[in-house]
Amino acid sequence: MSRSLRLIFACLLLAGSLAIVPPAAADGTPTTLTGLQQQLDDLIGDWDGEYAVAVTDLQTGQTVDINGSRQQVSASTIKIYVLMAVAQNIESGALTQDDVDGLVDAMMAQSDNEATYELLTMIGGGDVVAGVMRANDLMQQLGATQSVMDSPPDHAEIDLGLAWENLITAVDTNLVLTQLYNGQALSPWATAYVLQKMTLPEVWQTASVGGPLPAGTTFHHKPGWLDDPDGAWNDAGIVTFNRNGQTIAYAITYLGSMTEESLAYDHGYDVSQLVWNYFDDAYPLATSLSFPETGFTVSNGFLSYWQQNGGLAVFGYPLTNEFQRNGTTMQFFERARFEWHPGAAPDNYDVLLGLLGDELTRNRRSAGDAHFQPVVANDDCTYFAPTRHNLCAPFADYWNANGGLAIFGFPISEAFTENGFTVQYFERARFEYHPENAGTPYAVLLGRLGAQELGLER
Repeated sequence: MSRSLRLIFACLLLAGSLAIVPPAAADGTPTTLTGLQQQLDDLIGDWDGEYAVAVTDLQTGQTVDINGSRQQVSASTIKIYVLMAVAQNIESGALTQDDVDGLVDAMMAQSDNEATYELLTMIGGGDVVAGVMRANDLMQQLGATQSVMDSPPDHAEIDLGLAWENLITAVDTNLVLTQLYNGQALSPWATAYVLQKMTLPEVWQTASVGGPLPAGTTFHHKPGWLDDPDGAWNDAGIVTFNRNGQTIAYAITYLGSMTEESLAYDHGYDVSQLVWNYFDDAYPLATSLSFPETGFTVSNGFLSYWQQNGGLAVFGYPLTNEFQRNGTTMQFFERARFEWHPGAAPDNYDVLLGLLGDELTRNRRSAGDAHFQPVVANDDCTYFAPTRHNLCAPFADYWNANGGLAIFGFPISEAFTENGFTVQYFERARFEYHPENAGTPYAVLLGRLGAQELGLER
C-alpha cells in the first residue's frame, strides 16, 4: 500500500471515531440547528438531574432536541392543555368568557391549582375526572401521545391510574406548540385567546427561560415547578420577535427535574440564552428595509428601534422617509414619530419618540376639555403623579406589556368614549379598546397619530 493510500485509510478510520462539529460563527454561536443541538448537549451533559429540551424553528418546522422523547414530570406546564380545552368550550358556547376569565387568569398568571381544578370541572361538564380525560383526549388528538394527565395538578388523591405522575415530553410539547402557532390546533379566535393568556405568567416565572430575551420579544408560555427535594422547573412556549418587517418565531420546551428547583430554574436561563443567540444570528437585522405598502424605507438606528420595540403592531408602516426638522432627523410612522438625538439614548440607538399625543391634544387641553383635566387617584388603577391621571385595565395591561413609559409616555387623559370607542391619550399615543376583539391580543389597538399629524387621517 502506498504512503498516500495509508494516509487516506488512517484519516477515514479517525473520522469514524470523532464527532463532526457543525460550523459556528466567530463568536461561537452555531450557524445550524444541528450545531445548536450539539451546544445544548454539551451544556446539559454535566448537570445533575434530568433535563430535556426541544427547539423548533417555526419558519421551517425543523426541530432538534436533547432527551426530547423522555417522559418527565409536567408540573403546571400541562395546564396548556386545560387552557386550550377551555378556549374550545368558550367558542362552542358551553362556557362564556365571563364564566372562566378570572379562573383562567389565576391559572396562567399565578399557576393557581384550585383555579385549574375548577376549570377541569367545567370542561368536564361538572365532573373533574371527565375534565382530566378531556385534557388527555386533546393531547392524543394533537399527537402528544407520550404525555398524560393522571390527576388534577396538586390533587394526587384523584388518581386515574394512567401513570405514576402527570407526564409530558419536550418533543410532544413542541409538536403541540407548533400546531398552535400555525393555527392547526384551534380556530383563529381560540388560538388568539390561548396565546394572549400565555403572556400572563408573573415576572419571576418568566425570568428563567424568558430572562435572556431582549425587549421587543414576546414569550407566550406556561412554566411549572415542584418543590425540593425531587424538584422541577419546566417552561414551554413560543417566542416571537420582529425581523425586517416579518414576525420570526420559535418554540422551546425546557424540562428540568430530579434536582433542586432553584438549580433547574437557573439552568433554564442558560439553555434559553443559547437558543436566543442562535435565532438572533439566524435571522439577522437588515440595515435598510423598504415597505411597498407605503413606498418608504426605514434604515439604520430607526430600523433597529422599530424592530426591537414592537415593529408593525406598535408603530405601523413608515409614512415618510427620514427628513430634517429644526436640525433633528425624523421619520413618521402610522402611530409614531421617530427622532434621532445623538447621545441622548445610546441603549436605544439614540432614538426618542415624538410627543404626538401631547401635541395633538394641546388645544383640547387648553380649552379645558374635561377628559384631560387632573383627577385623584383610583385605588383600582395605577396613578401617575406627574400628569395626575390613572391607568386602568384593560389599557394598563397593554401599556405594561408593550414598552410602558419609554414607548407611550405618561397618561394625559382618563379613559373616555370617542368616535364610538373607549380611548385614552398618552404623551406619545392613543389607546383604543375594541370589544369585538376581547380575549385576543387585538383588544387594544393604537390610534394612527402619525397619520393624523401628517393630515392623512382626521
